[in-house]
Amino acid sequence: MDYQRSTYFPFGFALRADVWDRYRVLDLVSRDVDRGKPIDTRGVRMFAHRMQESPIAPDAGASPVSAGQMLTLGIVTEVMRFLIDYYCAHQLPGVMQSAFGWTKQHEGESVVNTPPPVFVTLYPPQPVKLGAIEPSEFLSTREDGLTNVEAAAREMILLSLAMVNPAMKRFAP
Repeated sequence: MDYQRSTYFPFGFALRADVWDRYRVLDLVSRDVDRGKPIDTRGVRMFAHRMQESPIAPDAGASPVSAGQMLTLGIVTEVMRFLIDYYCAHQLPGVMQSAFGWTKQHEGESVVNTPPPVFVTLYPPQPVKLGAIEPSEFLSTREDGLTNVEAAAREMILLSLAMVNPAMKRFAP
């Protein structure tokens, strides 16, 4: 399977909309969304520097998160993203749509249809944050055989895994 880095988040890990704004992430990322480019280490280093200088600290006693730790987080998240994509494309093709269908049948349409637009607003993908596409238009398109609703669902899965991981607590801005 040929795999290229996701362009959903510029540094590989989830960024809330307020984090994009607070740390001026748009100033750190290329306007050219290129799936073939590796994570921009300079952008991550600048982002880490801005977080370290911020008066808002998650834990005053903890040492600040380093750029190396952020790069590692981006790479680990990208590996997990690859595993999800590989499973959904090669191990059990159609599993995401099947899961959507099962959930709609057992829990109702709103349980499937409401979270993606909310997630794209709270955790905007890079093309949306760059102003290249509106959130609703983003969700109605596809990239590399994956609908962007499926991509948003994948990012929700990755975020939920990160949120239950105690090691991730110090990464919260």
